[in-house]
Amino acid sequence: MRIIGVDEPATPNIRYVIAGDLSDDCQGNALGIGLADLTTRRLFDKIDFHKTNENVITSTFLHRAMIPIILDNDLEAMRTALRCSWGVVPEQARIIRIANTLHLEYLYVSESLLPEIRTLDDVEVVGRPEAMQFDSQGVLHPFHK
Repeated sequence: MRIIGVDEPATPNIRYVIAGDLSDDCQGNALGIGLADLTTRRLFDKIDFHKTNENVITSTFLHRAMIPIILDNDLEAMRTALRCSWGVVPEQARIIRIANTLHLEYLYVSESLLPEIRTLDDVEVVGRPEAMQFDSQGVLHPFHK
């Protein structure tokens, strides 16, 4: 939440959030970047600070526009988050990937989360496990259904 005077929710217990990119619909407005712990140079370079500042000042939630650590690309951000997750073996990391915060119909989950996901009545598993794919620039392959 990152709102002064408001307690953070007890669940879910999220260790790190990576913000990888801004959609074109954002038009450079990065309000909410402060909810992430890591971001990419790609996202940072798209920020329209004037729009972001106007929106965050209007909202009065200044922490939501603070810039997290900036990594070269998605691969470096993922490696950093895993490295900083003390006591978690990377293969057992519980990872959720969403394409866009406005579109939560489909998401990717790590294999370590599948058993728990399958117990949920309102969630349908529609794919099979596959490795995260990064291109030669370290960018995570596009989200597909």
